[in-house]
Amino acid sequence: MHPAVAEFVSGLSESIDPTKWPIELEVDPTGSNRIADVALLLGLIAIFWAIGRFLVSAGLKNLRPYVFASGLTGILLLFFTNSAFWMVKGLRVDDTGVTLTRHLGDDPKMTWSEISALRFDSGSLFPAFSDDASLVLLASDRELSIPRFIPGSSAAAQRIDALLQEKQHTRSPSP
Repeated sequence: MHPAVAEFVSGLSESIDPTKWPIELEVDPTGSNRIADVALLLGLIAIFWAIGRFLVSAGLKNLRPYVFASGLTGILLLFFTNSAFWMVKGLRVDDTGVTLTRHLGDDPKMTWSEISALRFDSGSLFPAFSDDASLVLLASDRELSIPRFIPGSSAAAQRIDALLQEKQHTRSPSP
């Protein structure tokens, strides 16, 4: 098993069958970790609003607490959180390659012949309850990140690893 895949699947215990083909996975928006992440964000918004109220009472009379809270929340979401939290809808692994489905925009797809390497990404610095680590599929000109928080991503990563190893064995000349 590739080291990046081994690190990606460590600590995950999923009941999906990795030999099921094709693999189609959906993000669970009502999972306990996702709800905890939303609650954490709402708590931060409340803290930002309270700081804004404090600054108003401290002498900044023209400051609007809701604008202050909205601005800080926007900065937090834009620069410190993993965009996969709000963009990723699901994952499909089939005979043609790997497709990451999104809520908006084009679904990035990478064919098996394009994938040249794998890398593990430990995720963003922002504290979250959902595990935002990802397995990154590398091609010569782009990359595709598979987030760990997708239910069944461990089985998909193992299947991708097996198919890539099979591809390498068919390419290498036999002695």
